[in-house]
Amino acid sequence: MPTSLTQLTGTIELSRLATNSINIKVSNATATNSNGKVSWQSDRTITKTVDPGIGLLGDEFDITGSASGVNRNGENFTITIDKALHKKIELGCARTFVTGQITLTNTSTNKTIKIDYDPFSNAACDLIAKATINNKEFTYVVR
Repeated sequence: MPTSLTQLTGTIELSRLATNSINIKVSNATATNSNGKVSWQSDRTITKTVDPGIGLLGDEFDITGSASGVNRNGENFTITIDKALHKKIELGCARTFVTGQITLTNTSTNKTIKIDYDPFSNAACDLIAKATINNKEFTYVVR
C-alpha cells in the first residue's frame, strides 16, 4: 500500500519566558493528506524542572497548555493539559510522560477522552497510562 504524504502548513512562534522555559504558539496549522485535513492552533509552555548539568540525560521537563481545531470530519475539538505532562530524559522514560493528565473533547458531540499518564500515582517509568472514554477506563501500554 502506498504511503500518503502529509502537507503541513502554519506558523510557529517560539518565545523564551525564562532561562528554563519556552512558549510555543502554533497558529493557522493544517495537516492535509489523502485521508483529509486537520486544522489547529496551540499554545504550550515547556519548562525544564531538573538539570543535572550533564547534557540532556537526566533532564526533566513539564509541558502545560492547550490546543483546539477541526478534525478531518469537520468536527471541532479541544485539548487541555489538565495536570502538567512531566517527562524524564532517562532510560525507560523518554518515550512518554511519567505524570500528567490531558482531556480531548470533541466539542461538536461533547464526547471526551481523558488520559492519565500516572494511573498508579507512582511516577514510574512503566509506559502505563489510563484512558477514560465514555466513563469506561482502559489501562494500556504507551507505544
